[in-house]
This record gives sequence, C-alpha cells and structure tokens, in this order.
Amino acid sequence: MAFAFIMVVFWSLPGVDAFIGTHEGQFFAPMADPLLIGSLLLVGSACLTPVVPVGRYLGTALVLCVADILLVLAAPGTDGLVGVHTALQLTPGSGLAGTSICCALALAVVAPLPTEAELTRLFSDDVSVKKRPQRDQNRMLLGLYHMGWLLLVADLLLPVLIGGQGWAGIVGLAARLAMTLALIVGLKLSAVERYPRLLALLIGLGFLIALAGRFAT
Repeated sequence: MAFAFIMVVFWSLPGVDAFIGTHEGQFFAPMADPLLIGSLLLVGSACLTPVVPVGRYLGTALVLCVADILLVLAAPGTDGLVGVHTALQLTPGSGLAGTSICCALALAVVAPLPTEAELTRLFSDDVSVKKRPQRDQNRMLLGLYHMGWLLLVADLLLPVLIGGQGWAGIVGLAARLAMTLALIVGLKLSAVERYPRLLALLIGLGFLIALAGRFAT
C-alpha cells in the first residue's frame, strides 16, 4: 500500500511530466492537488513508521488545508498545481505567485516525514520490526516519500517552470529540485521547525498576498 501511494504521487505531480507520457500525465493531472498529494504522502509515511508522530502529521495536515484554501483564495477556480501553473502563465503579475511561494515555504518548514536518524530510533524502540530486510525496505520507501515531498514543495515554490517538454522540462525539473533541496536543507540546519511563529508568519503573509491579489484584480 505504501508503494502504491508513492507511485500515485509521482504520476500525479506535474513536475515529473518530462519523464512520463502525455496520456498518463493527462490522466493523473486532476489529482495534482496539494492537499490530496500531501495527504497521500503523510498516510503512506505513517504506514512505514513503527511509531507514528501523530502530532507532527496532524499539524502538517492543517498546513496543507490552509495552503489549499490560500491557493483557491488567490485564484478561484484553479485546478490543483496544474491550474496554478496555467493561471500564472496567463497572469504572471498576480498575487498567486507570492501565495504559492508562501505555501511552499510553510510546507518546507514543517518537514513532517521522519529523517534517517529518527527512523533508526523508531525502529530501535519498536520490537515488532525485527527483520533487517523489512527495515531496509522501509528506509528505501521512506526515501521515495522524501523525494515526493521535495517534488510537492518544488511544484509550489516555482510553478512557472512546470510543463516544459523534452530537455527544457528536464532542466526545469533539475533546477527546481536543486533550489528546493537547498532550501529544505538550509531550513533543517537552522532548526526552524522549533519556531512555530515563523510558520504562522508565512501563512499570514500568504493570506495577505492572496487578498491583495484579489482586490488588485
């Protein structure tokens, strides 16, 4: 089940369109909603961890809901990440870009998925996961979930680079992943998850930008 979830996430995110066929991308595009994709990542990750950090997951679910609301507020009628990309192509100066960036930063700050060190500690505390192959498999799948979360944040951080075909799509994907990875690593080293006020500031800023964009139009 955990593997099926991560495959759905990879097929749904528009940021990987450069590596999949047109038919598959069109079929899964309606599922590219931050709330849906984020929920799949949280549930799938929870299936892999012997002791689920419920508080962290619930807090992230709340942030996902708020992010979805802010995107709809900034551009009513947008259909997930694909709709955000299309709206920004049509109106590049709208407040949707700033709102999307604030949502991406908020999701980067919460960093809900367990790290390698946390997963090792969870395994040592739980006697039900005894076999080494099972632990190695869970680590590998969790690495895929981290990649899915990275793609989700990247699609929100730089949505204007989504949709390139061929080499342009590959270069755009590589650039977005590199910038997002540097951002997440920097936030992790800064231990910003210990400061909930920063998260509240990002959400409030996204709300103000979304409102300003609506009144401007």
